[in-house]
Amino acid sequence: MMLSSKLRDLRKKHGLSQKELAEKLMTTQAKVASWENGDSVPDISYIAKLTVLYDVSADYLLKDGKQEGQTIEPG
Repeated sequence: MMLSSKLRDLRKKHGLSQKELAEKLMTTQAKVASWENGDSVPDISYIAKLTVLYDVSADYLLKDGKQEGQTIEPG
């Protein structure tokens, strides 16, 4: 799963609108929409805030295809 999809899914799972999330992160709704559309990526300070807000790891957000709590077996 791509970062943009994870961000959208987590926001919806937590019952937040883009505007509400933007307010929590002290940013704009347009920026949140841009992340969720895959037009841009959040900088590291927003990644840190998102991990706390959603109680997920940065690895989960940033690694494509990995589910939270899932381990990837070596080769």
